[in-house]
Amino acid sequence: MFSSIHKTIAGGITERKVVTSTGAAFSNSVGAEDIVFDTADLSADGRFKGTASGGAFTQSGATFTGTGQSFEGMIGGDADGVATSVAGAFTMDQAKSDGNQYRETGVFVAD
Repeated sequence: MFSSIHKTIAGGITERKVVTSTGAAFSNSVGAEDIVFDTADLSADGRFKGTASGGAFTQSGATFTGTGQSFEGMIGGDADGVATSVAGAFTMDQAKSDGNQYRETGVFVAD
């Protein structure tokens, strides 16, 4: 959600699909939680960055818990300067229940 009055942005990533770096499904992964973006301020040029929460999932009995989530991006507009779309990047460290750490990355686009 974009608010031109308050110059903030909030939202999230829903219906996540966890995949490998090659785009193949991450085998036996289930229950990928939505990621919620905390409200972030917009800079004068339409850029934003902030923190997020959520993102846990399980795979073959192991639990992955999202930590250190962050996002950043920018607002795009049409020729009249009206904000019509948002694009950005997301990163999250995943702490696996066996003690290993993984990094999840992705992109988001909203019109």
